[in-house]
Amino acid sequence: MNRSRKAIHAALLSTVLVANEVWANPALSSAPAVGAGELAKVAGGLVLVLALIAGLGWAAQRMRQGRGTGARHLRILDALPLGTRERLMLVEVDGERVLIGIAGGRIERLHALAPKAADFNEALAAASGAHAAQALAADAAP
Repeated sequence: MNRSRKAIHAALLSTVLVANEVWANPALSSAPAVGAGELAKVAGGLVLVLALIAGLGWAAQRMRQGRGTGARHLRILDALPLGTRERLMLVEVDGERVLIGIAGGRIERLHALAPKAADFNEALAAASGAHAAQALAADAAP
């Protein structure tokens, strides 16, 4: 790592020295002056290449998302790699959450989970209501 830093510093130093020498002696610079038309061509080409890159990125993202914007019946909610070829995945299939295991070309359903609560506050209220009902039942029992 230290050698690579020294090499980078040496390369930068030599570049600065050469640039300084060319700047001080214009006769060393054999490049002709660039006109406005040539500069416009280069800038136009750069804009075209950047637009092409952006367009291809947009197209790749659209292809990854799948066709259309219709309702999808299958979603990957989470994935946990366990090894080089093994992983756990939580998928949602038509509103049902399923934990699956993937290993060596095999896919197995490990567990079906209850549907996820729509809102944290609703889940908290439901849990609080159940807890309150249990407490009332315990108090009413002789």
